[in-house]
Amino acid sequence: MKLFRFAYSFSKYTSQNHSLLQQIYSYNYRDHYIAYLLLDHQTKSIISIDPGDFEAAFYNIKNLEVNSGYRLNYILQTHGRSNHTASVLELYSKFKDAKVYSGVVENKLCTLFQTDFAREFQPFQIGDLAVCFIQANGHTFDNYMIAVTDTNPQSTKIPILFSGDTILVNNVGEIEDYGAFFATLQKLRGFHDETLIFPGHLPQQEVFLFAKTLEPDNIVVQNKMGLDNLIPTSLIEERMGNPYFRYSQLNGKVKESDPIKYLKKLKNIQNKYFNGQKV
Repeated sequence: MKLFRFAYSFSKYTSQNHSLLQQIYSYNYRDHYIAYLLLDHQTKSIISIDPGDFEAAFYNIKNLEVNSGYRLNYILQTHGRSNHTASVLELYSKFKDAKVYSGVVENKLCTLFQTDFAREFQPFQIGDLAVCFIQANGHTFDNYMIAVTDTNPQSTKIPILFSGDTILVNNVGEIEDYGAFFATLQKLRGFHDETLIFPGHLPQQEVFLFAKTLEPDNIVVQNKMGLDNLIPTSLIEERMGNPYFRYSQLNGKVKESDPIKYLKKLKNIQNKYFNGQKV
């Protein structure tokens, strides 16, 4: 449950001086789940993103409050899977002044506790930080990614993206709706290559082994195999190494010309690979 600070964590493929890396912390829970804490210096706020289990969340938030002098004022949720949001209501009972955000869900019952809703592409400000919820359906019906940009004059102005279960390191989460997920991938085309991505799960080495079966000579995949500190990843790394971003390069290998059917077939092949079946 120990807090990890990203201040000196960067990839060879991305900007080495991203200003927000100085303000992001993470902690692990349930083996491979990961949650994030972000600082805003102007308001002296701690922002929790998908806090996970209560014990881990409360311990690390209180620890950061003591060491920073800041206060938990915001909780942001990417989607309603309880593995990522189980502690939210209990945390709110301990931090009554905190605002709890989730994305608007149209025409469906939202199962998340929240005090405030965020609408897609309608950013709101937390001190120096511009926060923008981006609807990312496909994994779940209520799924959002959260883009944060430091607007301080000294900032690099490159956004970071908390992707929940949508985009993982060299992988994606389980997909309920492949058409919606394809639309989500298209939204990312507008983001800069150096956008840093903070997913809701630690990477598994199996995803690189799987990618290597599809592209044995892919240099990004080769460079990542066996490494430990792979978060954050970046959009350029995913574009260069993640099979779910590489329809143009791999549709022949996967033998599917339709991009939506490609995603579905690729996920089925990957699931068989993870289960030890011949693919």
